[in-house]
Parts: sequence; structure tokens; C-alpha cells
Amino acid sequence: MNTAHFPAHIRGLSHISACGLSLRDAVCTVQNQQAPHIVSHRLPPPLDYDAPYYAINYVNADWQQRKNYLLTQCLTECAISSGLSIDALRTHTILLASSALNVGAGEQNFPHLQTLNLSSIANDLCTLLDWQGPALTISTACTSSLNALLFAQRLIASGGAEHVTIIGLDLFNRTALAGFGGMGLLSANNMKPFDQQRDGMVLGEAVAGIVLSRHPHPNKPSCLLLGGAQFLDKAHQTGLKEDGSSVITLLQQCLANSGLQSSDITYIKAQASGSALNDLAEAQGLAMLFDTNTKIASLKAYLGHCLGASGLAELTLLLGCAEAGFLPGTRGLQHADPLLPLQPLREHFLLENQTHHLLCNILGFGGSLSSIAVRIGPKQ
Repeated sequence: MNTAHFPAHIRGLSHISACGLSLRDAVCTVQNQQAPHIVSHRLPPPLDYDAPYYAINYVNADWQQRKNYLLTQCLTECAISSGLSIDALRTHTILLASSALNVGAGEQNFPHLQTLNLSSIANDLCTLLDWQGPALTISTACTSSLNALLFAQRLIASGGAEHVTIIGLDLFNRTALAGFGGMGLLSANNMKPFDQQRDGMVLGEAVAGIVLSRHPHPNKPSCLLLGGAQFLDKAHQTGLKEDGSSVITLLQQCLANSGLQSSDITYIKAQASGSALNDLAEAQGLAMLFDTNTKIASLKAYLGHCLGASGLAELTLLLGCAEAGFLPGTRGLQHADPLLPLQPLREHFLLENQTHHLLCNILGFGGSLSSIAVRIGPKQ
């Protein structure tokens, strides 16, 4: 499914992650190159080692109460940022994107697990905030929140919505941690995207939101979701085609659906999660389409791999940084893999006050790949 070329306005942003409890805090963490909040969790036997984890620095022993608090904070920030109130938004559509959903609540309270379904968090949200508009859940593994954003764009383009609030949420649960550990995909150290010493991913948690609208924000520079693409790579359950061809197909579709050429792109937010083979495959695909003038970086070492929330967590942080006048470099990159056919951006890139086009890629499990294109306008 591809999005038609019908731009929608990115009007409001919110972000909660290991980098901070608000978008402003997270941008400051990145801008000052400070360390995110990383904890460790013991993996069960036979793995039996301490796995690092990018955690939101807010503690509540009750998983459901913690989720409800973070969800409320995220929606409040999103509404304020959009120039609209929650009262104004709650009659419109909301999309909840997640891969783990309420699994953490089920781990804590087994009877609760028996009542879980795809709509659990969306139902909780409607009750918590008296949401009156349609509330839908999208769960497509790591691409969940980017796919929700593309679906929201289609709703607006078709006349089915005026404003759509999209929330990406994935919080800590031991099932995901043990599952990724059991597949041998986790690093016991730190995230090193594109680095020659990369040895796997580190999971994280995030709650992030976007208000997508038919109307621009009255007081902020233009920020448009131009379009995007979704592609299903059937080559492997957990990896990419090694020649990068699936990445090329995805990005060609994204550019075509957004009315752009590869030479228009200033910056690409890569997936680059620290996997030995996938980072290389993604780099090969990117190098085939883009020249050295295009900046390419990963945000995974700031946020961890936030599963279904990754797309919105990384996009909101990227757009927050752009609003602050810079595009982030790749944290954790010390010695670039000499096999990479590109040079990832290491240091922050200061933006000139002009129009820029950004790509955001999420390359997920099960071959679910998504990419979007955003145009940010100059400050007035």
C-alpha cells in the first residue's frame, strides 16, 4: 500500500524516551550529546547476563498506572504543541501504534493477560481521556507507528478526517527482552550503529505523538508529511536482502509517492540498529540511490530500539532537533565499518534557514519496511 501524493501538515509533536520526559528535554540531551537513561535487566537462563535497556526515567511499580501517566503526558504535550486542545482533538480520530501492546501488564497480573487484545490500550485511552472520536490500533511490528502515520495521511487525503492524532507506544516487558535475547540479537554492551564493532541492538521504550492535520500550525514554520511507502520483503524473517535491493525498492517508491528526487534529500534517518548484516544491507541500498551530499545517520544509540514506537519516537526527535536548528549525528559510532559504501554522519549538522527534505526509514521484523518523506520550511 502506497500513499498518494497529498501532503498533510505535521502540526503537533510529543516525545518521551530515555532522552527525556518531553520533546524539549530529549532535544537538549541530543544537542548537548549527553548520555540517555540506560538501565540493565537480567536475562533468564540459559542466557543469564545483564542486558542494557534504554528506559524512560519515570518509575511506577504498577505497569498500567505508569502507562496511563505517560500516555496522558504525551497527549497533553501533543495537543499543546499543535495549538489545539485535547477537547478539540478528542472528537477526531486517534491511532494507537504498538507492537508489544499491554504485554507488560499481563506479565505483572496474569488474569489481566487473558483479557488483552489488539484494542486494549486504545480502549484504555478512550476511558482515561473520554475520547469520543474513532480509536484504532495498528500493530505491524517495528513499522507500527510509521504505518499509522501513513494511514493517517490517507484518512486526511480521502476527506475522512480533519485532524488525526497518532501515538506510538511500547513500554518495557520481559517477554520482548527475552525473545530478542533468545534470538541472539541483543548487544551486551552499547549500541554502535554502522560501527565495525557493532554486535547487536539494545531495546528501549518510548511514547511519542504527532497531530497530523489538513491545516498548518498558525505560528510555526511549515512541516509537511509529503508521502511514503510500505514494502514487504519476503527474503528473511528477521533480516534484509544482503544486496540492499529491498531498501532500494522501498525508497524509490517513497520518493515517487512524495514527488521528490534523490537529489532533493538533505538527511536520511536510517534504521541502523547495530545488526552486522542489516546495517550493511541498508547502507548498500542507500549508497546506490544517494550521493555523498546527503547526510545519513542513526538515532538508535540515543533511544534504543523502541519496537513499534520506533518510527514516531525517532521522527519526533528528529523534527524537534530540526526545529532547534540542527540534525543529529550518529551516537555510538567510533570506527565506521570499512565495508560500508557510505560515510555516516558523526557530528550534528547545522541547518541553513531554508527548505529541507528528510527521509525516515524503519526496516522491521517480518520484512515490514516503511519510509516517509518530510519537508520542513524555513523559519520566518
